[in-house]
Amino acid sequence: MAVRRKCLRAAQAELGAGLVESMRASSPTHARAAGVDEEHAASMARHPSALGKFEEIVAASKGKQIVMFLDYDGTLSPIVNDPDAAFMSDTMRMAVRSVAKQFPTAIVSGRCRDKVFEFVKLAELYYAGSHGMDIKGPAKSSAGHAKSNSKAKGVLFQPASEFMPMIEQGWAAVAETVKSVVREYPKQEKINMQF
Repeated sequence: MAVRRKCLRAAQAELGAGLVESMRASSPTHARAAGVDEEHAASMARHPSALGKFEEIVAASKGKQIVMFLDYDGTLSPIVNDPDAAFMSDTMRMAVRSVAKQFPTAIVSGRCRDKVFEFVKLAELYYAGSHGMDIKGPAKSSAGHAKSNSKAKGVLFQPASEFMPMIEQGWAAVAETVKSVVREYPKQEKINMQF
């Protein structure tokens, strides 16, 4: 038990005083929880926040490599009507940067990888865009640590690249099918699909 407490204190010290509380407070899900309905409260009880179980996670992780996987929309930023306005707060950015100094940290999103990076702007993270079809990790220094230089070349992994011709063919077929709708509603934004 003393070893677990020591591990917890060390993790909290490494992460900085109040970091876990800062992440809890700045989480859009937590901020929204103040006015939740019963159905949402029941869902939260079935699927508790990792931040609420932080001490247990640290205790269970003894001797293991901790890796953080985060979503962007609704986790690091609030859900908004305009997806291009889903900005994360500076407090959240600092919290994610602090976590990334201690643990490999990845953001997995349905958005394209470049768009998520544009919002987050932390070169030391792993980014998995298009639901994991486009992954880029941070460049490593000679000591094996992630570089925080945004101009450093990262490690690119695109597991679906062999399917790109089929995806492009499907996209062309969809674009052809809906072009009359796009012409009919010229005020609608153009559909933009990126991989």
